[in-house]
Amino acid sequence: MPFFLQDACGIAPNVAGLALTAIPLGMAAVGPAAGALSDRIGSALPCFAGLVVYAVGIAFTGSLPATAPLAVIVAGMLVMAVGTGLFQSPNNSLVMGSVAHEHLGFAGRCVPISPV
Repeated sequence: MPFFLQDACGIAPNVAGLALTAIPLGMAAVGPAAGALSDRIGSALPCFAGLVVYAVGIAFTGSLPATAPLAVIVAGMLVMAVGTGLFQSPNNSLVMGSVAHEHLGFAGRCVPISPV
């Protein structure tokens, strides 16, 4: 996105950086609500809905021409961010919930597999 905004659209770096803040802000707004929702109804439906919303956002944003107004580009990024926020919290809950309590620390970190 930063390369699209700066190189293709010709937007100044400081404006592009400000526009990109839509992604973490959207995720921060939706993530806690998605986590609370997944605690009530389970993780499968919010994860699926998040992936669908993200796919719509990425398809929309990916199809925009370089002449698209910045507000439309930011709206597409917000849709992507909402999808990510809707997916990420329930997915983490689903993954951590599938691990035995004594293995949570191991499951919560990425461990490289060494060749035998």
